[in-house]
Amino acid sequence: MGACAGKIGPKANSDAEGAEDAEGKPKKKKSVKKKKLTKAQMEVEAVLNHLAVPASAVKKFLLFFKKMDDDDSGSISLEEFIGFLELEKYYVPFIERCFGAMDFNKKGDSKGSLDPTEFTVGLYNLCIMTKDLLENYVFELYDEVHDGNLYQKQIEKMVADSSPHAPEAIEALVEVVFKSLDKDNDGHISKKEFFSLDHKTESLLRPMYLMQSTLQKKCLGESFWDNERVRMQGMMADFKTATILDLLANRVAAKYEAERVKKIEEKGEKIEVELKKDKAKLVKGFDSERNLPGAQVLQFASNNGHGAVFAGDLKAAEEEKMRKDKLKAKKKAKQMKAEGGDANAKKKKKKAEEDNFVSVKGAKAKADASQSWAMKHKEETRMGGGGE
Repeated sequence: MGACAGKIGPKANSDAEGAEDAEGKPKKKKSVKKKKLTKAQMEVEAVLNHLAVPASAVKKFLLFFKKMDDDDSGSISLEEFIGFLELEKYYVPFIERCFGAMDFNKKGDSKGSLDPTEFTVGLYNLCIMTKDLLENYVFELYDEVHDGNLYQKQIEKMVADSSPHAPEAIEALVEVVFKSLDKDNDGHISKKEFFSLDHKTESLLRPMYLMQSTLQKKCLGESFWDNERVRMQGMMADFKTATILDLLANRVAAKYEAERVKKIEEKGEKIEVELKKDKAKLVKGFDSERNLPGAQVLQFASNNGHGAVFAGDLKAAEEEKMRKDKLKAKKKAKQMKAEGGDANAKKKKKKAEEDNFVSVKGAKAKADASQSWAMKHKEETRMGGGGE
């Protein structure tokens, strides 16, 4: 009993408030360590921070990502996505098509799975869509020709992806759907015709509605996404962007531009901002040297010419400027040398022409003088002969 008390006593005393160490000094309270986020979670957090998502919602979103990432690989596979949604089996082809659209980075290790950025942007995109945007999203999922029309083949795929019926029944259903949508009987369905869905064709959008609703309920709740829809629409309007991806690119660009300007102001240099409206900018987000999470993997292509222009790392920009200045100076020196050579050549040519002119003029004068003497001598001879 005493032995046990001897073991327990010191530990209890060490944890008690006001406990003292061996030297009699008061011990500091142990700080509770924050659980370290994985690299994938840090990337998700970084994306959400750039979208100005509230901190409380960020924590819940991270838990949602962890739940879906069943194997802790740091990315979401198609199997994990389908398994988590728990929708009817006959909706699997439709979910696969949506998953493929969310996987916008087709290169590198993340091909065929959703990396943290793709997952976060894709899920945000789906969860804040209005009915009109959902219809447009479904239309573009099946517009394989990319000409703004759907043909019978695409309608067949759409019906098959969203219907539990057997192939024979699907064929008959396609006829009904196509005739119902193709108002002008021109053999294809335009966006305008597709948006006029009625009770016969509304079932085409059922998988989309179910998927959105399931994602919203399982991640933060429908009311949260209703509020986020309004907030994100306001942000996209401010940044003049049409998609979450473009908005994220502009937010990243604006942050780094602000950092660049701050560095220049600290140096006391004059700030010169050049807007390059006609060129799409590749925005590299979360540069590793900036100590931000998710550093190495995020890349966004922004086509918005009116948004903030990404300036890149200041040191790299300065080195690039020095390199260009040297090339410019070298080119100018070469040009001046060439122009100097041309000037010397012109000078020599002019002198040669002048010398030649003088020489020709002298020769002519000499010839004229010689001719004049010969004529005079001939005249004198003739006259003398006639006198005798």
